[in-house]
Amino acid sequence: MKWRKGPRPWAIHAFAAIFVFWGLWELFSGLLHLPSVKLPTQFGEPGSKAESDARIIFLSANFTIVLIPVMAVWGVGSRVARIVVTCFSLVSWAAVFVQLWALLSPDPFEAMLFAKHATIALAVLLLFRPTADEWLANKTVLPPPPAWD
Repeated sequence: MKWRKGPRPWAIHAFAAIFVFWGLWELFSGLLHLPSVKLPTQFGEPGSKAESDARIIFLSANFTIVLIPVMAVWGVGSRVARIVVTCFSLVSWAAVFVQLWALLSPDPFEAMLFAKHATIALAVLLLFRPTADEWLANKTVLPPPPAWD
């Protein structure tokens, strides 16, 4: 795999921006509310001395995992990555339909969770736009955007 050169379609940029935004959101909100971050059992005993360090490591690892498909699609232009991201986004699609009632809820957490899943589902849809599809297929190189004079 080689790093793709040349301009990328706006749909690819939007996909990357949405994924990075929500990854950073979860990282920073987790760091701001560190004691409330729930750790998997593999990270050690609850109440141990290294528990806060394990929470920071866990949040950083989650952010790194978010960056992997972004770099595979935006950086390398991998069609396989688009398929993998689409499969993993099925959870977000299901969550959008399950959480439609969250729009009526006064709880801001529920509304934010709905917004996250809805925008992730939208970002994956953007990967199937014709310009993004052509760019990922490497059929044509898009011309540079027109200059605004």
